[in-house]
Amino acid sequence: MNYNYKGIPLTLTQEAHQDVPLNADYDWMAHAKDEQGNEYSVTWQQYEDFEAEDASNACDWDDYTVIKL
Repeated sequence: MNYNYKGIPLTLTQEAHQDVPLNADYDWMAHAKDEQGNEYSVTWQQYEDFEAEDASNACDWDDYTVIKL
């Protein structure tokens, strides 16, 4: 999957995980970097009815938010 931030290609530096702060407005997150080494956080909302062990069905992985760190 390719991610971008305002047209800048990003590479995930870790797999998406659920270790997010309490009361966060997202459910899954991963860190990413651009070609210049700038760091980003990529976040996703989990489907409300997700209860499976297979994380590939946890979110719409194409619908993400990027925050430049």
